[in-house]
This record gives sequence, structure tokens and C-alpha cells, in this order.
Amino acid sequence: MIVLLRVVVGLNTLGTFSPVLLALAYAQSGLLLGVPLTLVLFALGFAMQPLLRRLHLPRVARLGVLIGVVTTGLIAAQLSLGSFGLSDSWGMALPVVVTAIITERLWEQWDLDGVRSAAVGAALTMGTAVLVALLLLTPYVRHLAEAVPLQLAIACAVWAVLVGTYRGLRLSELFRFAPAAKAQGGAA
Repeated sequence: MIVLLRVVVGLNTLGTFSPVLLALAYAQSGLLLGVPLTLVLFALGFAMQPLLRRLHLPRVARLGVLIGVVTTGLIAAQLSLGSFGLSDSWGMALPVVVTAIITERLWEQWDLDGVRSAAVGAALTMGTAVLVALLLLTPYVRHLAEAVPLQLAIACAVWAVLVGTYRGLRLSELFRFAPAAKAQGGAA
């Protein structure tokens, strides 16, 4: 699915396969808890941004702090929501390092291209993760994963090769170039 969305559609997410890792977490934790928790963790990471920028930490140290913030947020959510009987381990299903790296990529996108571009990147990443999670949660895919996991993995690899060979225009480029094509068609 990710190869199709990136190669054929032209979707740009905050990390190539980060949405898949988030989707796996959402499949474990559930979309109703996983998505809001991810948004809260992104907000915590953004709240830390001014302090981390002032400290001029190297990238490894910044990521270490973000991993600590994400871990603290997950543990706090698990402790507070666990008292409501929602689950004992759902909070730990989110990938800590991936969430921290996505947060840092969100910062970088914001710095390089502005708030709109960062918001679009975050929305595409979250939307792709939800789409993949919904696919993973379908009864047919779950059945295949349990009944023939090796064959499913091979089929996915073959599918990625086939889709990866596509070299045509991406669907997003068709929309991007539509005004220019319309202007050129009007001039002719």
C-alpha cells in the first residue's frame, strides 16, 4: 500500500515507512485510542521544540530527549487510562522511536517549508497510517496473515516490485500540472 501511495499517487509522508509502523501500532491499540494519543505525543514534542532549539543540542541528543518525552507521555497515558480499564498495554504499542523521529521531521518540515507544509505532511502521514491500519484490520487480511503468513509476505514483496517499476506521472503531479496544461491548451 505504501509503495502504491508513494510511487503511483505521489504521497509524501514524514518518513517513507513511518505510516506503516504507526498503522501496526493502531492495529494493536485500536484507532480510537491510537490516533489521539499520537496527536498528543506530537503536541508534546512540539511543546519541547523551543527549549531544545535554545539548547543547540546535536541531533542524537535531541532525539534522545524526544524519545524520553514520548516514553513519558505513553507511560502517563497508560497509567491514567489504565485506571479506566481501557487496557494494560495499549499505550506501549506505539513505536516510541518512530514517533520521536516523525516529530523531529515535522519540526524540520515546519522550519524549511512553513506551517502549511508541515500540517499537510502530518495529515498525510496520519491519514496513510489510518488507511493501512484499516486494511490490516479487515477480516480477509487478518485471515491471510494467520493462515498463510509466508505466502502473504512473498505476495507483498512481489507487489512492491511490480508497483515500484512504475515510471509514469504520479497522480499528484497531474493535479499540480493541470493549471499549466489548461493554460497551454487555451493558448493553442
